[in-house]
Amino acid sequence: ASPVLFWTADLHGQIDWVNRRWLDFTGRTQADEWGEGWVQSIHPDDVALRCAAMQAALVNRQPFSLEYRLRHQDGDFRWVMEQCLPRLDADLQPVGFIGSCVDISELKRAEEAVRTRGAMLETVFEVLQDRLFVIDSNNRFVYYHGLEDEGLYTPSDMFLGKTIAEVVPSDVARVIEHEMQKARVGQLCDFEYALDLPRRGPRHFNARGARIPDS
Repeated sequence: ASPVLFWTADLHGQIDWVNRRWLDFTGRTQADEWGEGWVQSIHPDDVALRCAAMQAALVNRQPFSLEYRLRHQDGDFRWVMEQCLPRLDADLQPVGFIGSCVDISELKRAEEAVRTRGAMLETVFEVLQDRLFVIDSNNRFVYYHGLEDEGLYTPSDMFLGKTIAEVVPSDVARVIEHEMQKARVGQLCDFEYALDLPRRGPRHFNARGARIPDS
């Protein structure tokens, strides 16, 4: 788990303390961060957003949650998720704020990889004239693109989420699973198989298998 960076601020939003993990993360000192000094570590494009969130908290005495980029001691900006809550005294009167930040950079990179892969698939789908089946590492059908017609062995709503072996005859399943195993190690596989379609009878199919990057 990522270390939690804690800070406290007075009723005016001025930072008066940060924990050791904050200092280790930013490579700065307590004195550097006091008041509004810590804002120097926020990415320039995120400063206005963070200041607006804090200003709203000061006016409304309400918590907030925000994602922004904070400069790491290595000079790179890391994405953090910040949670801010009012601090209350024994009489439940506000005396300031306390906040925490967690590094979510890995999550952001994973989200970007998913978006990139999704965009790539959409590009493929736009030009694809044949049927496309996406099969995961467990040989389970997770996506289908193409016509819903008599050329399918079974309708897509009946095979999505099921394994190859659960959908087609065992001899065909063995052929496809064998080719998918080769595709997973980076080979481009061209192969053939035959199916007895419910409404069209025996048909031969030419197929190509390839690994989707980052899948």
